[in-house]
Amino acid sequence: MGVGINARADLLFNTFDDLNIPVFVVDEDRTVVGSNLTACSVFQYTPGDMIGREIGQIVSLDDDAKGEAGGPQVSVRLESTCTRKNGETFVARVSLIPQNDGRRLVVVQDISDQKRLRQRATQRTKELSIFNTFAAVLTGLKETEKIMQETVDMLISMMEADAGWIYLADDETGELHLKARSGLDEGFVADIKRLRPGECFNGKVFASGRPLLVKKAFDDPRVQHQGSRLNSMAGVPISSRGDNLGVLGIGSRKVGYFSAMDIQLLSTIGSQLGVAIENTKLIGQLREKMKQIELISE
Repeated sequence: MGVGINARADLLFNTFDDLNIPVFVVDEDRTVVGSNLTACSVFQYTPGDMIGREIGQIVSLDDDAKGEAGGPQVSVRLESTCTRKNGETFVARVSLIPQNDGRRLVVVQDISDQKRLRQRATQRTKELSIFNTFAAVLTGLKETEKIMQETVDMLISMMEADAGWIYLADDETGELHLKARSGLDEGFVADIKRLRPGECFNGKVFASGRPLLVKKAFDDPRVQHQGSRLNSMAGVPISSRGDNLGVLGIGSRKVGYFSAMDIQLLSTIGSQLGVAIENTKLIGQLREKMKQIELISE
């Protein structure tokens, strides 16, 4: 039995406890006046410590829901962020159910796992679509410059990013040269056409040979953000047979837009792109040798 306020409330609490669903009772001031044992367990409060707290400390409610919680006798359903006593949060579907005495039941159903599964399914669908489109780019184009530009344009479109770019390393100087781009401000491009390994974001990706994810560029010293309006960036090495050839990157004006799953996707694209660039280079070298042999034969 939870911390109830009457026999009817205790019966409701027992029912929700059997279903393992947290439930609170709040008064017209949105103060918790009762809760079941599941609520205490899930939110890590003792029964006595739960009473008297404002429900917003535990279950966040937007302004409309706050008004409904203490006002009209209508049920409200919303998605909310819930906070445990230790500060951990989870996403829940919350129902505000009016009672005859003016109080309300606040029923909390954790949907974190459901959201994660939906996000994962959405990510896999996006990845499959991107891989199919990228395969079409590789098979339909033969020139390296066109392959790189089509790849950048495709990633911006399908990942709903604001900018994308590709750097390749110069075989003689080792400098990174900007070879394909889209969505970058022209004034900013003039400052980043050539980079040294280890210099700012792209140089660090190339020098380390590891992906780099920046969620808030304006606060990150690894990013040369002067003149750029990008807030989050994801960059991966372009590699072939263990050698780093350059850097593939995308950016967004939104803070924290890219995730670790996006990095995994880009890493796969970077590896395949590296093989395509290397093969194109080898084919070009082979054609050049064939021309030399033809001249010698003549």
